[in-house]
Amino acid sequence: MCVASCWRGNKIVNDKVIEAVRLIKEVYAESCVGGNAHAVVDDWNYSTEDIWWQLGYNAGREDTSEAVDKCLNHLLMLTEEERDSALYFEDTNEEMKEPDEQRN
Repeated sequence: MCVASCWRGNKIVNDKVIEAVRLIKEVYAESCVGGNAHAVVDDWNYSTEDIWWQLGYNAGREDTSEAVDKCLNHLLMLTEEERDSALYFEDTNEEMKEPDEQRN
C-alpha cells in the first residue's frame, strides 16, 4: 500500500470505517496484494469512479471472490474521507479510537 504518499490525513472512526477495515483485511487474507480489489485497496484509487470501474472489471470473472465484492460495495457507501481513513487504519494497524477519545 502507499500510505506514505497517498494518505490525505483523515482518521475518521465510525461503524462504516470499522467495517471497511474488517472487509479490507478479509481481502488481504485471500491475497497479499488485494486480488481483484488491488487498484482500490492497494493502490488507493478509491474515488467512486475508481470503485465502479473495478466492479465493472470484476463482473463475471470467476477469480473475483465474495470478499472482494463485499469490500468494494461497502466502500461505495463511504465518503472519500472515510475510505481514506479505512485504508490508513488497515495499512498502519493504528488503534482506532472512539470519536470521543480522538478529541482528547
